[in-house]
Formats: sequence, C-alpha cells, structure tokens
Amino acid sequence: MNSPVPILSKRRRALMLLLAILLAAPWSGISARNISWGSQPFDSLFDSTGTALDASFVFEIGSFANGFVPTYENMVYWEANWKPFDRAVNGDGWNPGASYFNSISNLKADGTPQFSPVAPAFTFAENEVGYMWIYDSLSFEPTSEWALITNTSGDFNAADDWLFPDPADQSNPQNVYFTLVNASEIVVGGLNNNQGDGRFSADPGTFSLQTSVVPEPGSVMLLAAAGLLLRVQRGRSGQRRQPRR
Repeated sequence: MNSPVPILSKRRRALMLLLAILLAAPWSGISARNISWGSQPFDSLFDSTGTALDASFVFEIGSFANGFVPTYENMVYWEANWKPFDRAVNGDGWNPGASYFNSISNLKADGTPQFSPVAPAFTFAENEVGYMWIYDSLSFEPTSEWALITNTSGDFNAADDWLFPDPADQSNPQNVYFTLVNASEIVVGGLNNNQGDGRFSADPGTFSLQTSVVPEPGSVMLLAAAGLLLRVQRGRSGQRRQPRR
C-alpha cells in the first residue's frame, strides 16, 4: 500500500496565525469548532515489544464510514472504511524525543477539516464516533504495528465521549478534545496499563499506549469467520428461546 502523504508543514504557521487572531479578537466574535487532540509530554508510548515509539509512527484521528464498527477480527477492512480528519507525523505534531503528539484542526461548516491529510477531504457529521489510530505502516502484515482507541459512554461518562460536533454550528466557540488521557476504550492495542486485543511480546507494566503487531491476514479472516458463526449461532439460540404466541 502507498505510504500516507504527510500534512503540509504550513500547518504550524497557520496555527500560529490562528492563535494570534483568536488572542486579538473579542470572545463574542469567535466562530470555530476546533478539535484539539494528542497526548501529554513524556507519556509512556510503546510498541508490542515494549520499545518506545519512534519517528516512523503516525497518529491520526478520524471516524469510520457507513456505520462500520472496527474490531480485532475485521482489521483487514479498517483502511477501506477509515476517514482521517487530522494527522500528526514526525516533526509536524509528533515529537519522539519528548514522547508526545498533538494537533488542532477546525471542523468547517461544510463538515470538512481545516487541515485534511488527504484530498479530497472527507466530511464528518454531528455525533460520528471519533477514533485515534496509531500505526507505523498501513501494510497489513506482521511487521506493522497498530493501535486503535476511542472514548464512548461505556465508561459511564458521556460528557467526554469522542464525538464530532455539529459542523454547521460555527457560532459555538467551545473546543472538542480527543486526548489520550481521557481515552477509555481499546479496540486494538494497550491503553493506560491494560493490554486489549492484539499480539504483544512484552508488557511494559506502566504505559499510556501500546501498539500491537498486525496479525497474518489469513488468521484475521479465520477470526472474522468464527465471529460471524458465533453471532449466527447466538441469533438462532435467541430465536429458539422466544415464547410462542
């Protein structure tokens, strides 16, 4: 697969200009739906072997199209359904030396991001679930490392769910935050000292994030088939338990 095209380095200058404008403007005149995201400096970010993430890693936030729900079993289909909103790469949002990543992008009224990692830009609707995807390669092979995390109401705190805001409501100056510190749900990889689905050769013990080795495509297809069979069996079992009318 082709390597991702990095965001133009002009972003940093644009961010400085935006900050200057915001500082100079009265609060009543602010019109933006900014999504801020990232981690804290010197976070513990590791790969599956317990080694600190290096400059090859890419950090993205986005959502999945057409109601696709990502799981460990359907990893082979992630890229085909992924809609990237913003990206941090080495030297532009990702600082391996200080072990942190961060960025900010405005969700415009037409639903597209201010700084899109791809062209043409994807659109994002209100309440689409946001995810953070960390990877060193999009090639689906065991030499790649991936992690996918989010925050939903599964933590019993709906106030910090990673949901895209209403893009048409540009009068609301409140920022939306997708930050590692408030992530609560592991799809693949490890988060806040807990290893979820995935393959790891080391457990760092204390960590904020850990990536997993991408499984063999054949093994994932077997897992997907097994998951489908289990759902079918559960559905049939549920139908048998329904009382007769």
